[in-house]
Amino acid sequence: MYPGPENSGYNHRQGYICADGARQVSKNDLPPPWPQLPGIFSEGKHFHPCAFLETVKQIYEQEAFVRMLLDRSTTLESGTVLFKLYEDVEVGTSTSDGLMTVHGDIKHVRVEYLQEHRPPSS
Repeated sequence: MYPGPENSGYNHRQGYICADGARQVSKNDLPPPWPQLPGIFSEGKHFHPCAFLETVKQIYEQEAFVRMLLDRSTTLESGTVLFKLYEDVEVGTSTSDGLMTVHGDIKHVRVEYLQEHRPPSS
């Protein structure tokens, strides 16, 4: 809502509508946290249930995928991130052999993106 320090040009006066369309001030309710995904609110006073429900569906599907990724991933001491394959699932024939590896007698896929973009260790 107010991304800059006090009296910053990045901030707008109270009562103005944010770029995401969420209202800033309400007599009865706190405004939604900023920022909101586009299409759910407009003009600071309209709520769009269909966009909201579609977003709920997308977020749920993403959350299920992230849970699977976290539950089945292993990071080796070398920093290599491996995704443990399901035993009864066949791997597509177009998959490069360089992506596949065996760790602990179980087939895995190397998740190179996570290896390259992992947060620095503290």
